[in-house]
Amino acid sequence: MLPRPETRPGLHCANGELSEAVRNDLTSPDYRLEEPSFWAGESPAAPTPFYGVHHVELVTGHGDHLGDHQLLFKGSEQYEQITRVPFIWADPASDRRGRCDRLGQTLDIGATFHERARIEQAWGLQGRDLMAEGSPPDSVLIQYAHQAPMDGIGVRPNVHSLRDARYRISVFEGLPRGELYELETDPAELCNLWDDPGAAAQKARLLERFLRAELAHTETAPATVARA
Repeated sequence: MLPRPETRPGLHCANGELSEAVRNDLTSPDYRLEEPSFWAGESPAAPTPFYGVHHVELVTGHGDHLGDHQLLFKGSEQYEQITRVPFIWADPASDRRGRCDRLGQTLDIGATFHERARIEQAWGLQGRDLMAEGSPPDSVLIQYAHQAPMDGIGVRPNVHSLRDARYRISVFEGLPRGELYELETDPAELCNLWDDPGAAAQKARLLERFLRAELAHTETAPATVARA
């Protein structure tokens, strides 16, 4: 058996090197997207020309700490800078313009593509059309699992979170503690209210919504043909 690799290699750098690395990390995507070759399909990032394309979607799988909370590499943390990312949708066939702050989930991306292509979703495919005019969800479910123990936790992280417009609550498998942050007054997520008696009512309400969200995301595929 191969030795388990370090899940978080150390970073040693002189003063100024970290800020330079962060600056390059932020600016390189902007420069790349400005190159005509990216959109013409002349690079490994886009190996084929976008002939007949009807829309372009840009999104990232996760954010980066960039030094917040004294962290650089992404782990199992559920902070805003990791879980909240932009979703850019360009559709030449639509005259809709602007931006919004509606909540969405990664699993909504597939449903949005299916709806745009007028393809019926397969049984069990979850998610909703992000471009739909209807009422957006009032909360989203975030699920994260890692293959190896992480620094500072001691267990293999398996953490689920519920995020609404005001709160984020997270439960970690194998750990007695959790996280509860009130994002309006504490956007930097520095004051964990999990054990705060004054937040007990909100915690109970969010945990109930959390449980209902988990039930709503239960796997339903393959489709059953009879009752057991």
